[in-house]
Amino acid sequence: MKTSRTNWNAIVWSLILIIGGIVLLLFNVGILKPYQAEVSLAVAALIAAAGLYFLGRFIIKVKTWWPTIPGFTLLSMAAIVYLAGHQPVNGILLASLLFVGLGLAFLVIFIIDRKQNWWAWITSGTLFTMIGTLYISSRAAAPTTIGAEIFGGIAIVFALLYLVVPLRQRLWWTLVQAGTMALAAIIVFLFGQDQNNLLVQLWPVLLVVIGVFIIGRQLSRPAEKEITPVPPTPSIPQPVLPEEPKPVEPVPGAGGALPSAEEIPSSAPHPLEETPTATDKTVAPPIEEGKEPAKLPTEGESQ
Repeated sequence: MKTSRTNWNAIVWSLILIIGGIVLLLFNVGILKPYQAEVSLAVAALIAAAGLYFLGRFIIKVKTWWPTIPGFTLLSMAAIVYLAGHQPVNGILLASLLFVGLGLAFLVIFIIDRKQNWWAWITSGTLFTMIGTLYISSRAAAPTTIGAEIFGGIAIVFALLYLVVPLRQRLWWTLVQAGTMALAAIIVFLFGQDQNNLLVQLWPVLLVVIGVFIIGRQLSRPAEKEITPVPPTPSIPQPVLPEEPKPVEPVPGAGGALPSAEEIPSSAPHPLEETPTATDKTVAPPIEEGKEPAKLPTEGESQ
């Protein structure tokens, strides 16, 4: 029997894309323009339902963190569709909502397992930093101010990562990254200021201070103790113990006693009698063909 390989999830999402494309097309040609508020509400409700579906899958099985990304992203998109369809909203705010959804998704991924998912903190912090960048850019700030905000935000992200992750010794490099980004933020910000400003003229002193600090730390480290290698201990051969003798089986009889005369067969010698050895017996010489056998000497003849 052949099993169906149809992926119904892909079919459902494909239908959602088709319906969404048709609705947007009808909006663009002006057919649904009079019903903009109602249609935007319906579309926002459908997108929010899809986002809640993914978050429900995440709640059922927390270890599977990937549904948080489409879940929070779809919820933020639902908010964008609803706000855009009911009242004129600043485009910076709408874009910020998308970054908020993505940032919350990676923040939840980090919270459920700070030890393994430490990387999600960097992604989440970077997305929230972009929100600040959008806000500053909407205020017609100078490009150097925007650049300083980006570098400064990333520096804060790496500095906080070192504090919130339990593996501080393994993530010491986050402090180096934070210091580098903070220095870049200061330099970019000062380049946008008036060159006659005393702070702008004296900022290279900061580089000198950092260099002196690093040299002082290196020289103040205690000397590492030399470890004398210990020669390996020669292996002592273990003595071979002789095998234990096997127990002698007792002579059959009652309680291991010698058998009685009735128990000994007639063909077997009595255990108390001495069994004649091969030297006690007189061996007859071999008989050759055509000759009579030789007589054995008697006791008188032998004497």
